[in-house]
Amino acid sequence: MLAENGNGIAILYSNDFKSVVGTGPIKDGLKDGAWNGSLNDTLRYEATYKSGNVIKGNGYAKSGNKYPFNMEYTVPEFMGGLNKFGSYLAKSIVYPPEARNHNIQGRAILTFTVNRLGILHDIHCVQGNEILAEEALRVIRLSPPWKPATSYGITVDAIYSVPISFSLAYEN
Repeated sequence: MLAENGNGIAILYSNDFKSVVGTGPIKDGLKDGAWNGSLNDTLRYEATYKSGNVIKGNGYAKSGNKYPFNMEYTVPEFMGGLNKFGSYLAKSIVYPPEARNHNIQGRAILTFTVNRLGILHDIHCVQGNEILAEEALRVIRLSPPWKPATSYGITVDAIYSVPISFSLAYEN
């Protein structure tokens, strides 16, 4: 027995159960103490946890380069955060005249990949009115680079989805 009542040693396996991705102590069901593992043949990590939170860690690429981290994963982020992204959208989006003339409102949900350099590619609309989606796509294609996602301190490509809402203001 490795653990009982959420305390002891845990071994985490890959989704296909073909490899161990992490090993370390757990306390009250949370990572607590020194952990190590590897996610694939290009990444290994060592980290210290307290109550499930990373205190400090290092990811190691196949090249041997060391990447400090304090979160296992981070998602891609527009430079400056969500508020800056909202400002960028508000400044950049031009309500399509055809949509305005036909009282078309709604949202377009876009999905794209943010690569390791923060460049957006494979941008496409997964839901929304075609006219609104065209404008949303135009603006996202013009986006400046983003802060890329990380996995154990190493930048990685990540898929990101964003809803962009279009609404008309009416005069009273």
